[in-house]
Amino acid sequence: MTGRILVVCGSGASSTFLAQRLRTLAEADGLEIEAVAGSLAQVRIDAAGMDVVLLGAHLADRLEAVRAAAADEGATAVLLDADASRPEGARAALDRALAAMRTGARSLRRPSGLHGRPAGGSLPAP
Repeated sequence: MTGRILVVCGSGASSTFLAQRLRTLAEADGLEIEAVAGSLAQVRIDAAGMDVVLLGAHLADRLEAVRAAAADEGATAVLLDADASRPEGARAALDRALAAMRTGARSLRRPSGLHGRPAGGSLPAP
């Protein structure tokens, strides 16, 4: 299986660690998964070309807005468990992302990266 996962937290710090763990687990499983970190403020832009958007549990109150932004880009948004950013929670996060890809994400193409995207795209305030 191949795919692109965007991991979203408030500022992009904890999502960076989880994205790295997801890449490591996926590689060990023989999967071609690109996992990148993003911030809530840029989710509309960062979701472009993604298959799944994983949202940090601390942002549960923004789930519907993130789901809408992800859906606009053809991606599926999934709320993570509170322990997802911990090493032992990364496996469950990857499993949830893979399940979302199997049930609703589009066919995947080789990623071009997040560079060169236009500025803006933040979510409206709650």
